[in-house]
Amino acid sequence: MATKVAEDMGVEIEFARTNWNYIISALIAEEFDVIISGLAILPSRNLKVNCDV
Repeated sequence: MATKVAEDMGVEIEFARTNWNYIISALIAEEFDVIISGLAILPSRNLKVNCDV
C-alpha cells in the first residue's frame, strides 16, 4: 500500500525500521513522515500525534 501511495504522489519511497515502543516518538521527531501499518488510534496516541494541529 505504501508503494502505491508514493507512486500516486510522485515521490520516492524509503522504508524506515523503528522500535515499536518508540514509533510515535520517532514520527514526532520527523524520523519519517508517515506510519503505514496496523497502528490503532487510541485517545492517548491521538493527543500526542495531533498536539500541533
